[in-house]
Amino acid sequence: DPLGLVAPFMLAMKLVMQRLTKNVDPVQWDDQVIEEIAIDAKKCFDNLRLLKNIRIPRCYVNPSMGKIISRTLHVFSDGSDCAYGSSGYLRQEDDSGNVISRLVMAKGRVHPASSKLSIPRSELAGMTVAAEMADVIKRELKHPVDDTFYYTDSETGLKYINNESRRFQVFVANRCDRIRQLSDVKKWYHVSGVSNPADTITRPQQLADGSTFEDFHAWFCGPDWLLSSPCDWPSSFTAESVGNEDPEVVKSKNIFSTKIGETEPEKSFKEFCVKAGSLRQLIRRAAWLRRFPWIRRPDIDYSTPLAVQELERAELAIVRRIQAIEFKDEIEAYKKQHVFTKKSRLYKLAPYIDEN
Repeated sequence: DPLGLVAPFMLAMKLVMQRLTKNVDPVQWDDQVIEEIAIDAKKCFDNLRLLKNIRIPRCYVNPSMGKIISRTLHVFSDGSDCAYGSSGYLRQEDDSGNVISRLVMAKGRVHPASSKLSIPRSELAGMTVAAEMADVIKRELKHPVDDTFYYTDSETGLKYINNESRRFQVFVANRCDRIRQLSDVKKWYHVSGVSNPADTITRPQQLADGSTFEDFHAWFCGPDWLLSSPCDWPSSFTAESVGNEDPEVVKSKNIFSTKIGETEPEKSFKEFCVKAGSLRQLIRRAAWLRRFPWIRRPDIDYSTPLAVQELERAELAIVRRIQAIEFKDEIEAYKKQHVFTKKSRLYKLAPYIDEN
C-alpha cells in the first residue's frame, strides 16, 4: 500500500508489532507470543481480510465531467496518543461547476516505542508529514495544482508555526522550520476534529462484515464541504502568541558577569597576540618590532634577516609580558615575600623569579 489508502486499517497491526519487538523483553521470531497479544493479532488479521469487500475508485474524475478548470490540493493532519499522520485530497472542478474530491495519498506513523510523544508534539509531527507529503504529491502529479491548502485541528500547532518571537525546544523548532520550508504558513487553517479525515489514520479502524466504500466516504473523499464553494471552507486562523508557560518554550536565563577592566597597554598586547596566526609568527613580529627606529641600537644591522638570538630575546620578552599580566598579584606578593592565596593558580607550585 505505497499510497497509504488503507493505512487506517493497518495501524492496529503496526501497534501489535511494536508491542512484540520494542518492549523491554522483545519477542524473538521463534518465541511463544503471550495470549493477550495473540488475541489482538488475530483480530487484526480478521480485520485485514475484510478489506476485500471495499472497492476504491482509482480515477480522480468522473467520466461524465467536462473540462477541468480548477485543481486544488487539500492536505489534513492529525496526531493522537499513539500515532500521527496526514491525508491528501485532490479537488477538481469542471467548466459546468461539477466538483469531485478523491484521496490521493496518505501516510501514518506510530510513536517511537522508547518515548511517547505528547499530544502537541504528535500534532506537530503530523503537520510535518502533511507538508512533506504535499511536496511529494505536487511533484508526482502529471497535472499542475493551482493551489494547496493545509488543515489541522490543533490550535497549538498553528501557534507554533506562526511564532516569530519565542525559542522552542529542539524537537519543535526543527519541525516548525521544516513546515515553513515546505509550505506557506498563511495556507494553514484550523478545522474541527469531526471535519478532519486525518483523524481516521491516527486511530485503529475496525471493519464489519458488510463494510463498504461508503462507510468510509469521509476518509476516501474528504469532508463534505470540499464539494462546496470556497466561501464555505474554513476561514483563516488568527494564532495567539505562545506564552512563556508553554513547556516547549526555552526559558530565558539571566547570566551575570563581572568584567575586570584592563589597562590600555594590556589590551593592546593581547590584541597583538590574538592577531598572530601562530606562535612562530608572533615571535617574528615581536622581533621585528624590537628593531624599530625609536629603539635603534648601534649593535644591530637592520638590513639583515632576523638572527636566532633576536628570536630568542623576542620570545623571552613575550613570555615575560604574559607572566606580568597573568600573574601580576603573585609577582607582587613574591617580591614582598608574602604567601600566595589559595585562589592563586600557583598556590600548589614553587615558583621563583630568575634573572629574566
